[in-house]
Amino acid sequence: MYIECPDLLKVQSPKPSTPTDFSYLLPFISSEAWAQISARVANFGNQPTQLSLVQLVIQKFSQAALKHHRCALSLATVCNHSNQNPTKETLETLTKYLMSAMDLWGSNVSLLMTVHLVYILPFIDDGHLPVIARHLVNGIREGTIAWNEYVNSQHFHEASRLHPHIFLSICSTLVTMSGACKRKISEFEDTLTTKKNYCKKLLKKMEKIGPLLCEFGGERDEENALWDALRECGNMVMKLIENAGARKKNKGNSLDLSIMVKLIGNFPLSFLHKELQTALLLVLFALLVQEDLEGTEENVSSLLHIINQTLCSHCQFRLFRVTDASCLLKWLIKKRFDFPLSLVTQHMANLTQTLMTEKASVLPTILPDTKINSKLTAQALVGQSFDQVLNTLMYKLTAAASNAQQIKDISVYITSPETAKDAELFLQPAVFLMDACRKNIQHCKETLHYLSSWILKYLKKMDLTTTAPPTAAAILAAHSIIVLTEISHYAIKKKLNSQILENDVMNVRSITDISEDPENAQKNCDLEEQTIKTPLWQKLLGHSCHLAKLCLSSGHCELQECTLHYLIIVLQHYSILQSRLPPDIFITTWTALSRTDHIPRIISALPHSKCIIKPLLSGVSPDDYEKLLHDLLKSTQSDTTNLVCMLKLWQVIIFSKVFGVNGAVKRVALQHLMPILVNLVTVHNASDKCTNPYLIPLLETLRELISFALKFEAQTIALVLTPCTTVHLQTMPLDQFSQAFTAVVDIVNCIVLLYPGVVAECVPSVLASITHLATSLITQANQEYKLDDDQIKIMADCGSNLERIVSQLNSFRVRLNKVAHFTVAAIISSLQLTTVYPAVKTILETIIYRLLDLCDSHCLNHLLVALPPATKTLLKHLHSNYLTYRFKTK
Repeated sequence: MYIECPDLLKVQSPKPSTPTDFSYLLPFISSEAWAQISARVANFGNQPTQLSLVQLVIQKFSQAALKHHRCALSLATVCNHSNQNPTKETLETLTKYLMSAMDLWGSNVSLLMTVHLVYILPFIDDGHLPVIARHLVNGIREGTIAWNEYVNSQHFHEASRLHPHIFLSICSTLVTMSGACKRKISEFEDTLTTKKNYCKKLLKKMEKIGPLLCEFGGERDEENALWDALRECGNMVMKLIENAGARKKNKGNSLDLSIMVKLIGNFPLSFLHKELQTALLLVLFALLVQEDLEGTEENVSSLLHIINQTLCSHCQFRLFRVTDASCLLKWLIKKRFDFPLSLVTQHMANLTQTLMTEKASVLPTILPDTKINSKLTAQALVGQSFDQVLNTLMYKLTAAASNAQQIKDISVYITSPETAKDAELFLQPAVFLMDACRKNIQHCKETLHYLSSWILKYLKKMDLTTTAPPTAAAILAAHSIIVLTEISHYAIKKKLNSQILENDVMNVRSITDISEDPENAQKNCDLEEQTIKTPLWQKLLGHSCHLAKLCLSSGHCELQECTLHYLIIVLQHYSILQSRLPPDIFITTWTALSRTDHIPRIISALPHSKCIIKPLLSGVSPDDYEKLLHDLLKSTQSDTTNLVCMLKLWQVIIFSKVFGVNGAVKRVALQHLMPILVNLVTVHNASDKCTNPYLIPLLETLRELISFALKFEAQTIALVLTPCTTVHLQTMPLDQFSQAFTAVVDIVNCIVLLYPGVVAECVPSVLASITHLATSLITQANQEYKLDDDQIKIMADCGSNLERIVSQLNSFRVRLNKVAHFTVAAIISSLQLTTVYPAVKTILETIIYRLLDLCDSHCLNHLLVALPPATKTLLKHLHSNYLTYRFKTK
């Protein structure tokens, strides 16, 4: 066999050679002697020799299979030489030998396959795949390093034929872990023993559907034996849920269960076919029900994490076709109460944020961020994962119109608590279901209205001063959903009424009733409008806003974030809801925005933040607008702890469109803001040892302000040039240098383009800024820093931006021709002392050429005399190139 593929890698013995180890001779054995020698090695050879023999066969098999695949796909040129083209008979012979060796030596052979399985699996018969899967699962359970490395690699994801068999082997292992049943139990026997064995029955049933998964997996038809078996398994899960309260604590090995759950997590969960995904979810939910949710947070957390990953799969979701969705969701809702609810979960904060942005997808795929909540208990983190599972299943349920009755059953279950305390606990699941119904309102409108009425009645009766944070967050999120739904309905209805009114006007023009009195008609219309009752959701806006004020003063960060989301949602529709909102809602919202630490996360998370917060500025009265800007100026100048928050708010204010009196108030505030920002840049730039965290946000805000379409006084603009010459760019880290350099370049560029009079009067400051930027770039682009290609590209981009500014100075030639040579001297002196990267040096030379265009000839002669010898030599070289190629500014 080796004659056909002679170009094989030599195999290193896994152990030091012994007198009976002749594995190094195996690559040179002829095909005639192979059978005899391999038989003797199998019978009398030592362990290293046997492993080397098998490993050599596997390597040959893998290479031959790879060549076969390439030839079949026409990805490589087929050679005419017979040694380069493995035949089908050769592959079959290798397969038979390898399977015989695996039957003889067991797991040692399958352990050697690992990374080669990708190529050799297509040639292995289905009857041998369960053996390999069993060896893999046993190896993982025993902690074999090679198998652990394999399941964590991409090769395992690509072994799709092996996944069903591994899953069934896992089920078999879980059955073994739970212990053998002492006697056969009747399915109709209603005893405690029966109740606690539904999970075991499910796992045993899963062992038998392996051939069905291989036969029907990936087919479109769902009326076959496989789906019948999955429905039976789904019924077992439902029975397990129904009897979950009467079961005893699971006494299985928690460590082994954790290992099996981790192995399931290594599956490509997002790309499984629907049959295997459904079977996997059934087993995971059965294990979740079987586990003690209060005592084993680690296993439960792993199960929930894997369920979340599986639910976010791209394949079709079919779990609810083999189970009772309402039964499963009711159990999840009830079990959610076992976890602490004294905090606002991150999932609720994410929900209100998506409501505010209105950019949420139908299926939420973001899992709870455990880094943000690192201080939470283990049970609280498990509760957040539980919320994710519950919410995702609700999205799945409401996506299909055929589940309308089950959606209604769940809504009735949520709104029918046994006690008042249970009603408070049911609020969060109600909000999750409302949000899911809002995304699929075509067939969930009735359920959404039903849940909205229940929550509004609860809000009307509740004591706002004693409300717990989770309850307050749920109420505000629910009212946000109601507002968005009703406003959308109002817009549709208004558009429809306008069309009807146009049609009526046309009819009235064609048929005019002379006897009709216009005044009486107008009175009738006014009377009809007065008789329309105000909806309850509008009446309770005052209650919600009062609750929002209490939440903002609670000191609870997550609750404050949810509250701000609610207030912004309401203010987006201020023109419609104005009569029902308190008059001080603008001041309340802006005060909270300027004092909370969450404003950077709120604003930066908004893709269109300037448009979303626009109503906060356009609807406020002039007096309130002046007050909030005055308070913001005062806070910016004195409060350094929340300076980043203030700067974010100023950036929103700068680009907001306000007119009339508010526009004049805004212009006055921005005139006062400019010197404050310049002073803050000077203060936070005092140390050159480390970068101040406020420096870059200050420079970026200053850039936004100076580029705003508002003409500032010449003295103020001249003041802005001062920090452009003093910012410590040379000592900044590269990522911060790029941001700060770009901000300073943009500031100088705006001054050159928008304020030519200031440039003409402040020529030394402008040239000093350019000198400072160029020398800083030279320092950062030093070859001693060993920059990579991406970093060099960043430096080159910074140089190109600076070159663009210098090119704009040609219109100030008369003012610059007597002083520009000093800038040339400073840049050349710095360049002569530093070895910069060629890509950056080319751009710096272009900048020098453009500055030479501005210099007077007498000034250049002065430089050639005054500069030190080394710098003078470099200047002569650059000036010679400049004269040779006649570089001219375009």
